[in-house]
Amino acid sequence: EKFIKQGFVELAFLRLRSTSDSSEIAIELFDQGDLGGSLGIFSEHAAGRAVDQRDGVSFFTTKVGAIGRKGRYFFRIAGDRQSVDVTDKSAGLVAAFAQLDRDPAAAAPDERPVSAGFALLNRGLGIAEADIQFEEGNVFQYDFAQRFWFADAGAGNDARLFVHIADSATDAEDLMTAMVGEHSYEYDRLDSDAAYSLFRHRYLGSYFAVARQGHTLYGVEKSPDPATTAAALERLSRHLGDDGR
Repeated sequence: EKFIKQGFVELAFLRLRSTSDSSEIAIELFDQGDLGGSLGIFSEHAAGRAVDQRDGVSFFTTKVGAIGRKGRYFFRIAGDRQSVDVTDKSAGLVAAFAQLDRDPAAAAPDERPVSAGFALLNRGLGIAEADIQFEEGNVFQYDFAQRFWFADAGAGNDARLFVHIADSATDAEDLMTAMVGEHSYEYDRLDSDAAYSLFRHRYLGSYFAVARQGHTLYGVEKSPDPATTAAALERLSRHLGDDGR
């Protein structure tokens, strides 16, 4: 179900058997439709793990294979045992998957349309793709919050920037109103002259802030202090257009 919610198009499956030790590798290659779909699936698998990047492939290794993504594709490689053959073949497959999304008849990578939220974090702020995640639904555990992009805030802790591009400025404003209302249950809202809503978690002491500009809802979560929070929001707002996109 989670693959379908993240834009699933097609699954290709292949099983390989080693001629030297009869070990087997199962390969699952998911076409998730677009970059957001593959990032959303991959971020769930990669949570808390160190992610490597090689020739455009984001991946991490396991004891019996590897899990990763490239472009709109997500893949899982799983051997039936730990062996040198399984390790070597998994590395070779990761290298082979670098060829995914390299259609010579298609536009160059920088010319392909990408989500405005991803573009803001990756191209605007210069955050590496491996440090960006996508969440399709139930964001912040709110059933009304959907399709958010997250990225490491660079504050040396768990602080994350977030961005949501709404269909209209009105939709963005309604979403912000709903989030501000829900946050009052676990956070204390702090008085501020700034053009954003600032909260402090009652038990953890971390800070949450949310702002809106045009179609865009943006902010920072798990920030360590108000100064870091303000700097993160200013960093985001500098890269928004007049219409908030």
